[in-house]
Amino acid sequence: MKISKLTKDKLLEIKWFSSIGEKVDFTDMILANSLNETGEFLAAPEWENVTLEESNEMSAYLADKFTDAYQHWNDARIQIISAPLMVKR
Repeated sequence: MKISKLTKDKLLEIKWFSSIGEKVDFTDMILANSLNETGEFLAAPEWENVTLEESNEMSAYLADKFTDAYQHWNDARIQIISAPLMVKR
């Protein structure tokens, strides 16, 4: 499965960490006040547990609902995670 150029471009255009330090109206979230603090949160075991659980849920859903497409899931995942992270300054 190939990821379209349009999809890649849209993902690269997202300003992923542009709202660091801004107030949020969610009571079940922790606010990161800096990029360093964001890195600490992302490196914490709690975040790893959340991402692992959600990854497992996604994999189970895809395998159940989209069996043929799921066969190509790892190829798509590898394309996504191997794309360079670009940050505008």
